Amino acid sequence: MVGLVSRFGRFYKAVDPGLIKVNPLSESLSILDVRLQIQPISHINIVTQDNVNVTIDAVLYWHITNPLLATFGVVDVKAALIERAQTTLRAVLGSRQLQDIIENREEIASGVRDIIDIPSDAWGVDVESVLIKNLTFSPEVEESLSIAATQKRIGDAKIIAARAEVEAAKLLHQAAAYLDTPAAMQIKYLETMQQMAKGPNNKLLLFPSISPSWPYAGCERTNPISGSPQSNPSDVPVPNIGSTGQGHPTTGPQQLSDTIHQAVLAHELGES
Repeated sequence: MVGLVSRFGRFYKAVDPGLIKVNPLSESLSILDVRLQIQPISHINIVTQDNVNVTIDAVLYWHITNPLLATFGVVDVKAALIERAQTTLRAVLGSRQLQDIIENREEIASGVRDIIDIPSDAWGVDVESVLIKNLTFSPEVEESLSIAATQKRIGDAKIIAARAEVEAAKLLHQAAAYLDTPAAMQIKYLETMQQMAKGPNNKLLLFPSISPSWPYAGCERTNPISGSPQSNPSDVPVPNIGSTGQGHPTTGPQQLSDTIHQAVLAHELGES
């Protein structure tokens, strides 16, 4: 608290809280509160730039910095601040569109505070901050905003789903390109053999195909009978396939590979 003593209607001196002497015939005492004050500003009707009626509620935080100016420089400093804040809010918010007001409420309030603070300095007052508490719309505007928000969420969900489909298509394309390689086919072949071997009644003996992807393909071989070098894979004796021990005509590597692949396909079709 700060006290201002006036003598014959003119400022005489400022006094601190405590016991003081005042001549009631020639002097008067005015007491000012210099603490932070909260001033609500309610029901300000505004028309935005896109012709939408909005009612706002704001709060003004201020305190007196110069008691002499606040008392003798303006008749009613509180009323002056309220009027200035209302006028500034109407001017600033009326120059913006509704969506801009909703998204940038804090930025707008800070700009309003800067505008109000210029004349308030001459009144001996410092405006700490301005807050926009509530935005009230008509029922029609609220329904439109709700529909717009719903459509935006639906649109965002569609965009996310479309991006996921694009990524999935890229991955499928990469997987298809990889599965087309001989190494991937060999891995799939070995996995199928392992699954078939797990069955309790399987007695089928499989031999891996001799192909360029096989680790020993193209290597020099030795004839098991004569001991002479042999580089042609078709010259290597291929064991007979049978379940009863009776011999069958020996087949070449390519025919054996085709037979094995047909058995793998038949097994996969049977499982599906």
